[in-house]
Amino acid sequence: MKKTRYLDHIDLRVSDLKRAHKFYGKLLPALGFPCDRSSARWGIFYAAGGDKPDAFFGFTQDRRHQPNGTRLAFWAETREEVDRLARLVRKIGGKCLEGPEVCRAYSRGYYACFFEDPDGNKMEVVAGKARLFRVSGLHSPALSRCLRSDREYLSSHRVFARITVAR
Repeated sequence: MKKTRYLDHIDLRVSDLKRAHKFYGKLLPALGFPCDRSSARWGIFYAAGGDKPDAFFGFTQDRRHQPNGTRLAFWAETREEVDRLARLVRKIGGKCLEGPEVCRAYSRGYYACFFEDPDGNKMEVVAGKARLFRVSGLHSPALSRCLRSDREYLSSHRVFARITVAR
């Protein structure tokens, strides 16, 4: 039987629930999560699913939360949508790290904007054909700007890898 869903929900931690709700209350509807079912302890936004189960994006407060190298990537249908969402991120208090731009190191059609929410949680909005990647060798990577944060993470953990596009 073919899967019809690949993700049920995202459960994110933030250090300030009110600040996060102000940010995500504008971002998540633009990403396809328009149904705000938040409470005093949780920010919860559901995708519009009709008669199907809805995926949701949830966040709750942990005052000791520290962002890490984890990155969530959201799909956009077009480059124009990536551009629009990048402008929105800047407007609502997110920090754009890179892009929007073509990230040839990922694949020829990979167009993305990399950003952080107000807590420093890393996110991405991407449009374009995704390709499979393989990690090979133990080399210091010579990667494009799109991979700078990944390279810094790998270097800080004494892991060196060359990423190449699988054919």
